[in-house]
Amino acid sequence: MRIEARLVSTQPIQNVAQGGLLGLECKVLDQDGLPVGAVDPAVTASRIGPAATCSTFRVANSGLDTLVISNSGAIARVPVTVAIPPHVSSPQGEFLAVDSVPSGAIPWVVSARRNGRGEIELYVAGLVDPSGSPFEDLHRYVSDDNGTTFRYDGVVLSHDSVQCSPMGFGMENVAVVPRAEAPGWRLYFSGGQFDCYGWQVFSAVSTDERTWTIEPGTRLSNTADGQPAQDGPIPWPVGEGMVVDQTAGGAWRMLVGGAEHILPNENKFQIVEWTSSDQLNWTYADTVFTTRQMPPEGQASIYSPTIREFAPGLWRMIFAGDNRDDPNGRGRLWSAVSTDMRSWQLEGMLLHADQSDYYYSSLVDDFLVFIRDDSGLPPFQGNPYLHRLASARVTMP
Repeated sequence: MRIEARLVSTQPIQNVAQGGLLGLECKVLDQDGLPVGAVDPAVTASRIGPAATCSTFRVANSGLDTLVISNSGAIARVPVTVAIPPHVSSPQGEFLAVDSVPSGAIPWVVSARRNGRGEIELYVAGLVDPSGSPFEDLHRYVSDDNGTTFRYDGVVLSHDSVQCSPMGFGMENVAVVPRAEAPGWRLYFSGGQFDCYGWQVFSAVSTDERTWTIEPGTRLSNTADGQPAQDGPIPWPVGEGMVVDQTAGGAWRMLVGGAEHILPNENKFQIVEWTSSDQLNWTYADTVFTTRQMPPEGQASIYSPTIREFAPGLWRMIFAGDNRDDPNGRGRLWSAVSTDMRSWQLEGMLLHADQSDYYYSSLVDDFLVFIRDDSGLPPFQGNPYLHRLASARVTMP
């Protein structure tokens, strides 16, 4: 006697609601290879779900495991990876409670982190004079109550007063890591000037997590030779949201919204990977997730990845994606899952609305912060934006 067992879905990661049937197909065969009646083999309890039979096994938890299926001494094993869809506390997100907003500054981009004191910090790009001579500085908000309320904590970095300079427009998008070569922290941020140098990634250092000094040079360049682009083609802008971690081999990895390094270049962002051995010198590696994997609602640009390991060996990425090429296109937040942070499987839309737009995303534990625009006007078409800071709690069982 033997058992043949397989998953009905051929997706590498099974996306099943908590309490839903996994979708196993099992056959018990006799020694001649013929089916043995209406037998429903037993499935041993695992980290994915409690003991059941092949047709009644229900998912209780996300994770990776090998199911053991048995009947009258015959055993089959089925490797399985399950990602239960995330639950969002509010279908549209709630506007964030902040004690004050810098005069004349519109929140344009937001990044979140938990600092060494256990507080949640928001790094917010404040856009000034969008219809005149626009610029943005990087501001900080701090929460002592795990993201319920935030107090304004001042300017972190200021744009360059020389307009045609690498940071003449300003800076936005932040990722902070411990410095590799010295005590303290290194802050990566994107910055640029659209008419001269384009958009790139720079860095600053600190010994107290509050006062930051910009380092010389460019960390992620938007050109082929690594030199700042000026008065010429800028093929590969980069820096639309970023996640930085250190791999098991010791190398540093950045997943970041940026242009794919192809020619002719495309005017769209993808999720791309850059690597470094020393945190300072970075090399473009490849795309890890692209608009080619998206439905029409997200095929114009994807950017602003934020990532959490929600089960051992299983990561979820929340990111922004839009169809800005459509006159009535919308910005939305999406999610994807991976077992290696290189191959990602789309789950679907996480936050979206017919008359609202969602830009950028940053996650600290279950606290997700983003930019929400409720103007109802078609975005990306020159209309004024009504950007506000918003958040939601994202549960990942």
